[in-house]
Formats: sequence, C-alpha cells, structure tokens
Amino acid sequence: MNLSQNKGDLTISNSTRGPVIALVDWNEKGHHLTFFSLYCKALLELGCRVAALCRDPDEMRKYLEQNGVVVQDDQIRFAALRFLNGPRFVRPRSLQTALRFRLIGRAFRRSLCEVSEAFQAPVDLCFFACLYERDVQLVQNMVAFCECLWSGLYLQANAFRSPGRLAPGVDPKYPFKSLLKHERLGALAVLDEGVVVAVEELMGKQAVVFPEVTDEVITYTHPLGQRLSRFAGSSKVVLLIGHLKPSKGVITFLKAAANAGTKDLVFAFVGEVIWSEFTAAEKQFLERAMMELPNAFFHCMRVPDEAAYNAVINSCDVLFAAYHDFPHSSNSLTKGSLLKKPMIVTDGSLMAERVQRYRLGETVPQDDVRAIVEVIRKITDDTSGWIEDKQPRWREYCEQHSFAAMVKAFSELLEVCAIKTCNPGTMESGM
Repeated sequence: MNLSQNKGDLTISNSTRGPVIALVDWNEKGHHLTFFSLYCKALLELGCRVAALCRDPDEMRKYLEQNGVVVQDDQIRFAALRFLNGPRFVRPRSLQTALRFRLIGRAFRRSLCEVSEAFQAPVDLCFFACLYERDVQLVQNMVAFCECLWSGLYLQANAFRSPGRLAPGVDPKYPFKSLLKHERLGALAVLDEGVVVAVEELMGKQAVVFPEVTDEVITYTHPLGQRLSRFAGSSKVVLLIGHLKPSKGVITFLKAAANAGTKDLVFAFVGEVIWSEFTAAEKQFLERAMMELPNAFFHCMRVPDEAAYNAVINSCDVLFAAYHDFPHSSNSLTKGSLLKKPMIVTDGSLMAERVQRYRLGETVPQDDVRAIVEVIRKITDDTSGWIEDKQPRWREYCEQHSFAAMVKAFSELLEVCAIKTCNPGTMESGM
C-alpha cells in the first residue's frame, strides 16, 4: 500500500505512551527501505513508540514524511547503526575476530541506549526487520549486548526448506537453527507458512506468519513504464524485473526470448545486473542477447523506486519469476496480484504453492525453456480466456498480504511476547 493511503496522513497523539520497540535493519538494497517504512507505520498504528535503527536515519525520516507519516519526537526516534566507531556498517564477513564482533555488540548497545534515553524509557523489544541465515554471528553478538527480549523476521527459510544445503554466505559454524534456541528470543516472525510447525518444534515458542507486503503506489505515467509500452507497441510483454542474477533465471528467460515460438512477444529485462555472479560463458551469452535480440527490452539499471517498479509491472502482460534454486517466496506475487498479472514460477517452491493455491499463474520445471515457452503462449495467446478458465484469486491474495494483515501480525507477535500495546483508537487521522 501507499504509506499515506491508510487513514490519510498518520499523526500520533502526544498522550500515547506505548511500549518502545527497536526496529533494526542494516540492509539498504532492494525493497528494504519500503519494508522498514511499512513496519514503522504498523508499529505506530498499534500505539508503540519506535526506535528506528538503520543505516541512514535521515533518508528514512524523509521517506516516511514523503509518504504521509507525521510523528511527534516522543513517538519515533532515529539512530544510525554505528559499528566499530565508524560512520558505516561493516559486513560481518570482513570481521574475523571475536573481539571485533564484541565491539559490534557494544556499539549496538550504545545505539539502544541513545534511543532509550531519548524516550526516557527502556526498550521493550528489539525486532530485526530482516534475518538472513548468513547473519547469525552478527545477530548473536548484538543480542548479547541488549537486555530486552528480541524477535525478528526470518526471510528465507533455507535451513528448513533445503536442510543440509547451506545458503550463500552462511558460515557452517553458525547455523541459523542455533539462533532459535536463544533464551531471550520472544517469538519469531516468518514469511514461509510452510515451516511454522518445524520452527516451533525446534524453538519451543510460537512463530507468527507475516505477510509479504508491498508499497501499492502506482504511477501510471512513469517514464520507465511508458518507455516499455512504446517499445512493445501492440505486442504482449513478458517481464523479468529486480536484481538480475543467475538465480533469477536470467539465462533461461533470454533463451525463451530467443525461441522461434516467441518472436511476436516482447521480453523485458529490467533491473540492476549483478555481473559478478555470472560465469564467463553466461556473461558472453547475456551480452550477445543485448546486442542481437530484437524483441528484448533492456533497462540494466536499478529501478529507482517502488512507483517505477510497479509502473513497469503494470506495463507487462506476464510476470516471469521462474527462479533457480529458490524455494522461497517473493513480494513479486503481491505486486503481480495487485496489478492482476499472471505469473510464471518454478515447481517445488513456496511461490509455486501459493500460485497453485490462489491460481495466480502457471508453474514450470526449473530451467525448462520448452515448458516456459508453452505456458507463455498459453497465457498470451488468449489472456482473457486464461483468466476466465483460471479465475485467479488476486484479491484474496492481496488481502492476505496487505498492510492491514501486517498490523494484525505485529499485534499477534507483541501479544506472544507479552507486550501490551496502546489502544489504536488514540491515533488521530491527519485528514
């Protein structure tokens, strides 16, 4: 949703003295800014006071203000994540000694103390907005230096979806499952509803399913979307968008674009290319495709914002998300459902489970160009007929992954952690 469209501009009453929740995220790429902002707003709507600990507090404050969130200083405070007394966060992979990790933990404690002093109240819960399995050692050292309960959102459940197979960047000495046994872990938020039982059995505590929210702002006249529409003309568009790397099925997508059966379609390749992750042969194939494919639209730069991202999706007819070795989900499903775009995803993944349950698109075997071409033709040859036959449950999926669902999920998580929130009725609409 557009941050400003729920209850108009959100103004927080001075009389509210809710619990203090430290919302923490050191990531800054992809959709993290949007997610962090939506989490802030959800907690504020529940009457919490939010300590926003992030890489760039000024950017976050500006983003919230641009999206209609007007707050008093006694309701939200910002603090930079300063580690090793430096101006920027240092990724844990570059920190080799236990001493340095302890310094990170101490710096994190100073950030918590800073916001606690500003609120003149202790932090009740520390919530990590993005828990990746590669960050276990970092999180362990951070929570060791905070005295309150903590929780976080487990994004990609590799340890449960693909047991025995380490996710990229994971140190085998620090398995994610060890983090779930921490004594001050109050509850865990998960995106993958399919791992809840296994997580709870290991953790001995409750897991709360969080929705895959997205910013719903759509600018129909955005230049990037218009440029794609002009290129396509009357042809239907198959879109691959995001951080473009091998796991996104880039090579498979371009092979489908080069197939003789798809020459009348446009294949749009939109987003920042992560060249370092491609092999030499893959780079050569990609470069040739950029030069030789007449039916391919290339915008090999980062999509500037959520409005542009949504505008590009709105300009397509089929959304391609047949990723490789990616058993998880993506908020592309939410965006595709919001804009009523059929999707193509890979069999055996959480995305496939959701696509089949809500009839959002078609599933294909991984890296099967022939199958991909077949389902693309199935959708594009008669899109109206495909929709009539499938009866996609786009609206239901959007409701399940809406901002309202996010507020409800946060409320449940805080209840599990025995943290009482203020009555949301104390909020005042700024309309």
